Amino acid sequence: MNLSIILSQMTQLFLLIFLGFFLYKVHILTKPLNQGLTRLILNVTLPAMVFSSVLDQTNRPPVNEVLSVFLIAAVLNFLMPFFYLLVVKLLRFPKKDQGLYAFMCAFSNIGFMGFPVLNALYGEIGLFYGGIFNLNYSWLCRESGCKPHSYCI
Repeated sequence: MNLSIILSQMTQLFLLIFLGFFLYKVHILTKPLNQGLTRLILNVTLPAMVFSSVLDQTNRPPVNEVLSVFLIAAVLNFLMPFFYLLVVKLLRFPKKDQGLYAFMCAFSNIGFMGFPVLNALYGEIGLFYGGIFNLNYSWLCRESGCKPHSYCI
């Protein structure tokens, strides 16, 4: 892993975030426009980037590898909430907030910033595996009641 690639990618992302914040503060970017752009990025651009990584691969991984990653992701996505419930109890978070902290740790959203970083670090294969791993997360997020306009991918 090359640290300069990570720093470059994170710098680009934070500059874009800062630009969006600035445009919002000077009222060029309005709340409805912001919501529309967010939906466009989350529902069109990021899935298209993952789909493109699948189509562009010249060395596709074997099906059994893809299924293994999918099953490992399913097991981890099932076990992580229980693990983090134990962690937040050990860290003695307030009882009323323990579920929230466990959920935030177990189901962090990798799509918005994670996919571009995966793509920069590992190329199309990293993005492909990140997408496979995220399939279970997306299903769990939707089943938990996320609305289409929320930040679940």
